[in-house]
Amino acid sequence: MTPVIAFGELLYDCFPTGRKIGGAPLNFAWHMAAHGFPVRFCSAVGRDADGGALLREVAALGLATSDIGRSEAYPSGRVTVTLTPGGGHAFAIGTPAAWDDIPVPETLAAEAEKASAVCWGTLALRTPANRDRCFALVRRARRARKIFDVNLRQEFYSRELLHEALGLCTVLKLSDEELPVLRGFFSLPADDRGALAALSRDYAIPEILYTLGAAGAIGLADGVFYEQPCIDAGPVADTVGCGDAFTAGWAAARLKGADFPTALEHAARVAGYVAAVRGAIPPACGSLYGRSFSTAAGSASS
Repeated sequence: MTPVIAFGELLYDCFPTGRKIGGAPLNFAWHMAAHGFPVRFCSAVGRDADGGALLREVAALGLATSDIGRSEAYPSGRVTVTLTPGGGHAFAIGTPAAWDDIPVPETLAAEAEKASAVCWGTLALRTPANRDRCFALVRRARRARKIFDVNLRQEFYSRELLHEALGLCTVLKLSDEELPVLRGFFSLPADDRGALAALSRDYAIPEILYTLGAAGAIGLADGVFYEQPCIDAGPVADTVGCGDAFTAGWAAARLKGADFPTALEHAARVAGYVAAVRGAIPPACGSLYGRSFSTAAGSASS
């Protein structure tokens, strides 16, 4: 199989009960690897104790560390995570961090030519250097599904950044908390489906994934909307990483040949599984991640 590339932040999520390795691109990379795909995860850590520990933990997760740089100038990333009532979470993101200056190895840039998917978000693009490197990598991934997971955090985004990323992606993933921001920036219609259709039309984005928390998700593919309810795997432990799991579950299913609605259903199943455990990276579940797919028709809606 051709590689899947994830670009962005690698850090420690610091919870009240302790710290866990995190970062949306790392979560996506782990889920794709658990689904059986070769993954290249491009990030950076500091030359500090946290950096060494993060590299050891990435390796323990079964991911290669060869595309993770070591920064001389910046410390390894940390995010303070506060759990809110109902299993939600709030973030306080440290700055600057090593992942503000991510080197892209030439071997990775060359391999982007044959990548099957590349995924990125806004947070790691808060510096111009990272933005230039990430977008150059995406442009080289000519045959890949180009997945832009909006992932807005604090003040680390702008209309200009979103405009450029939207123009590069072939798959857009966003949440019901993020769509209002895009609506304000781009004067989108007031209704959600109208807004999604406008984004698809204005930026020529074939596929959109729109998550609604406990209300499930809506997908848009080639002008057709699909509804996907949540699939619970048990009581919610926390929702950290559920969006990343959803994105990866959908991407893995699509790359394995599933049609769009079947991939949506698998994404909801993976996200539900992650919600039922603590943290963003759960124990591997062979029956879920090793699933094969048919192309049975899903539920389309007008």
